[in-house]
Amino acid sequence: MVTAILAKLPARTGRTLEEWMALVEASGLAEQKARVAWLKAEYGLGTVTAQVIVGKMDGSADVYEDAAGMVNGQYAGPKAALRPLYETLAAMGQELGGDVTLKPCRTYVTLARRSQFAVIQATTRTRIDLGVSLRGIECDLTPAKNLGGGDAITHRIPISAAADITPAVREWLAKAYALNAKSGGSR
Repeated sequence: MVTAILAKLPARTGRTLEEWMALVEASGLAEQKARVAWLKAEYGLGTVTAQVIVGKMDGSADVYEDAAGMVNGQYAGPKAALRPLYETLAAMGQELGGDVTLKPCRTYVTLARRSQFAVIQATTRTRIDLGVSLRGIECDLTPAKNLGGGDAITHRIPISAAADITPAVREWLAKAYALNAKSGGSR
């Protein structure tokens, strides 16, 4: 995502990354949040574009330029303790079939066949949400709201400890995987 934003920056804004960085430097602002807010207010840039420019200045955007870096970024600092839960859920998803791919984004990881059937998101410092696509299925799971993956993800399963990864969680993930095949998501 960072690479794509940077590639389109001159055409979309009329300025190169270097020109944007010089403008930010000249603003005299030092704090990352203040710099992002200034770019948005002064030049009408979108939040993500402004964050990428400022992030390139302090190196924080570099972590998101590769898949492993994106996952590392999600489970750094206060969310580091959630990494074993992520690893377990990711492995569980991949065990469903050889056609499952993990597609890291900045704040979550998509599990997909030809299309998305689940997401793993470190939602808080103490909880991962496993979002699943169960469109048309009656269930008692919590509806997904504000979860990565857009409206394809219909329900979420909160995971705060290894004990929360129960056989039922595995069954819901397998159900989402199977439904993906029925909706044209398999090869």
